[in-house]
Amino acid sequence: PDNRYSTIFVIDDGTKAIQKSLPSFINKNDLDEGILLFISDIKKIHKKTTDIIQSTSKNNGLVVLGDLFSKDIIFDEESAIGKFLYDSKKKSRLNIEGNGLNYSYPVFIDDAIEEIIKIASSGGLGSKTFYVFPKHPVSDLSLARIIKNAFPLLGMDFIKTKKQREYFVPPNGKYLEFQYSLENRIKKLSLESKSSFSKKRTRVKSSRSSFYSIKTFWIISLIIFIIFLPLLSTIGYSLLGLHFIETMKGDIESGNFQNARNDADKSYNFFNISEKTSQILKTEISPIGLSGLANKITDKTELGKDVSSGAVYLTEGLIKLQTVYRGSSKSPKSDFIDSINLMRTSIVSLRKAEVSDKTLLNLSGEIEKIDPLIEMFSSSGNISADLLGFDREKTYLILFQNNMELRPGGGFIGSYGVLRIKSGKILNFSIYDVYTADGQLKAHIEPPFPIRRYLPSVNWYMRDSNFDVDFTQSAKSAAYFLNLETGIKADGVIAVDVSFIKNILSKIGDVNVVDYNEKVNAGNLFLLTQKHSEQNFFPGSTQKKDFLESLYNSIKDTLGARKDKSYLSLAEAVSDSIQQKHLLFAFEDPSIQNLFSLSGWSSSLTDDREDGKGILNDFLGINEANLGVNKANFYVTRTLYRNLTINQSGSISSTLEIDYNNKSVSWPGGDYKNYLRIILPKDAGLTGVKIDDKNQNLIAAETDPSVYESKQFVPKKGLEIESDQKDDKNIFGFLIIVPKGARKKVAISYDLPSADFSSGKFDYDLLFFKQPGMEEFPLSFSLNFPQNLNVIKTDGVVKNNNIQFFDSVNSDFEQTASFARK
Repeated sequence: PDNRYSTIFVIDDGTKAIQKSLPSFINKNDLDEGILLFISDIKKIHKKTTDIIQSTSKNNGLVVLGDLFSKDIIFDEESAIGKFLYDSKKKSRLNIEGNGLNYSYPVFIDDAIEEIIKIASSGGLGSKTFYVFPKHPVSDLSLARIIKNAFPLLGMDFIKTKKQREYFVPPNGKYLEFQYSLENRIKKLSLESKSSFSKKRTRVKSSRSSFYSIKTFWIISLIIFIIFLPLLSTIGYSLLGLHFIETMKGDIESGNFQNARNDADKSYNFFNISEKTSQILKTEISPIGLSGLANKITDKTELGKDVSSGAVYLTEGLIKLQTVYRGSSKSPKSDFIDSINLMRTSIVSLRKAEVSDKTLLNLSGEIEKIDPLIEMFSSSGNISADLLGFDREKTYLILFQNNMELRPGGGFIGSYGVLRIKSGKILNFSIYDVYTADGQLKAHIEPPFPIRRYLPSVNWYMRDSNFDVDFTQSAKSAAYFLNLETGIKADGVIAVDVSFIKNILSKIGDVNVVDYNEKVNAGNLFLLTQKHSEQNFFPGSTQKKDFLESLYNSIKDTLGARKDKSYLSLAEAVSDSIQQKHLLFAFEDPSIQNLFSLSGWSSSLTDDREDGKGILNDFLGINEANLGVNKANFYVTRTLYRNLTINQSGSISSTLEIDYNNKSVSWPGGDYKNYLRIILPKDAGLTGVKIDDKNQNLIAAETDPSVYESKQFVPKKGLEIESDQKDDKNIFGFLIIVPKGARKKVAISYDLPSADFSSGKFDYDLLFFKQPGMEEFPLSFSLNFPQNLNVIKTDGVVKNNNIQFFDSVNSDFEQTASFARK
């Protein structure tokens, strides 16, 4: 990363790690002002990758390869050319699937490499996308005939067809003209020579007496010993490599990174020896027909070596990160960047190993547990140094949101913190009661309509600033109030709620808060917080910030003193909180914020799905604001039922039913005064609302305070609906009250834009947007489709003309279905 490169080649191996690391390569290339070529093929290329390349500078290009083939390498066993070459050498015949009309794009490897070099050395990219394959595909039957003409001794046969091959060709690419014919390339493959695949069998004449001779016995014993010695060595050294990987994991969990590094080195050395002995084993047993077993053993040892190599990078990165955190680094910024790059390299290695074998070393489960955290490190490595104040001191506003009093951005802001960071170290972290800051506001700031009318509050303060359904907008409001009320300018906003602290406590156990003589854990956190910070609270009281400050210091002291703590478990808790939206980030710098929004770490309404013919991108979110000045959300549960019907004409109607159950009976609970907003796609239209199965008369909400605050104002009979548009989303809001100890059912009906079947194919994609701070709840979704459609692919359960989806919602998620017209 410290060098400058004129050309960067990124080879797509089909893993998520490569896709996720692509922005980092692009950022590096922009700094170097060179050329970047992302090289994939038409069976592997991902549409999102194409979009990333297309949206960047002209120095970044996409090279799309066809079906590669070579004289002695089969690149893809599923490609037509790969199957034909394999069958030709193995079986001396060509097996053609179905009627032979399936097609492919064969390209000889040497020519593909030559074309890539030409593109890279052209001095500038005249196009964003380059097709390195013939403009016109060749059918399986034609390809088989070309091979048959070149090698007449090969037989031909037709076999049962398999599924149609699918290719994705990115639009607006430039075809390259090849200076050779496919026939000439195939003639040079020497398919009639089977020496590299043949097995010679020799009958050995022997007599009973010679077999039992001592000489023969010792020869056989020696042969067995020679064969089994490499096998025993390979297995033995592999087991030692596995042992030290397991030991390394334990050292990482306990924070002993230096020991973990030593274990990783030992593991790598043992797997390295194991790989060498496996090669000897492969040489010995392949001639006796055990080449398949030999290849499996060799692959396992090579995979173990790759994993241990990734472990070395990981532990080296953790050591450097630890020196930065402890303040013992001589060059903090350089060491931090090195640590991020080392861990990114490690993640790529471990991801690759995970794809190859999910069972090896039992690492896949560990990786998946901290996946959001790994993704954040992988994607934001280039900007992390800036966020941690290596160039200048950074100030962050920390919002402590009580999601037991739910608000659109996560929960009621009872306290806030100001965090100052420089060179990766915390300079100062102070916690304040939000009423102290709000008491300094001199100006009048007009609040959002629901706050002024239903809370009610004539003025807007920081405590109510997180009222936007998009957290990035709420964060801007909070930072604005902080500056207006205290004069402090924030570089970013970080929000945490009660559930985040619960996730941390669930991993570290009891925390002794000495100042209050209380043992706090995940089970009693909310009630103890209410007892010491909310009960008998009045504006100007410091009890709320005092308890939070004591709890924070007690957690910090516990982590420093406890020897049995697990760093991996803590990382899992943080990772879960990011995914579940109990930990949110927003930044003033737009370039940084765009990355966090697209990655889902800011609860932004940003939606990067592509619209197009035959595609319906559905969107659904519910957003609740507790305006009852209580903590009813500790007792409120909800269940969602969604029914969507696609009619034969293409029209689409939907109903969303929310069943609320308020189990509270007294303080800190009470009636759930809920301003409910439904977030829908652009052009979706509200058609009706039922409350407890009773149709409501829908009227436009009166949003002018001069009208509804006048003494003469008499609300119209009916349910007032507020309509709003934001980020290509239609948002409908209204007030609903669920009394304590009661249940209430709300059903919202609406129409979606019509489905377009004209192309013969229709894709449905639902993105469900979870509200920050909201606890997990069940969702049942039923999708009805007409008789003239067939389901091609879906992640739901298909029965007759209906697809059922069932989810327990704790994060954003997608549900998809693809249809074809009959």
